[in-house]
Amino acid sequence: MLQPDQQFYRVEEYLWEEQRSPVKREYYRGQVYAMSEGSLNHSLIVVNLTSELRTLLRGSGCRAFNSDLKVAVPGKPRTKGHKRLAGEEFLTYPDAGIICSQAEYYKGDNYTIANPVSRLI
Repeated sequence: MLQPDQQFYRVEEYLWEEQRSPVKREYYRGQVYAMSEGSLNHSLIVVNLTSELRTLLRGSGCRAFNSDLKVAVPGKPRTKGHKRLAGEEFLTYPDAGIICSQAEYYKGDNYTIANPVSRLI
């Protein structure tokens, strides 16, 4: 990740601006970070990975996706009776991921899913 923009963003502001941004950016704890570009080797690895995932998931009801789909990861869970603090979400474009149910969109944003079933890759 590169250096963050120094402005504090609410996640809703980030989602709105991200749809209009010419570059992919990540969101973490109110800060927005421009993502670096990938190398040829990185791209080849990701293509091989998503191809393999697709093959392995065939017939399972699960689907593989690539880095065109943004994923929202909630902040750390709070103790019982306490809510998460605003801005603790992490939104990023993982290289690959898996969805095994109907996609759930984060805060109504059709470009961000809230229910991947595997770790970010």
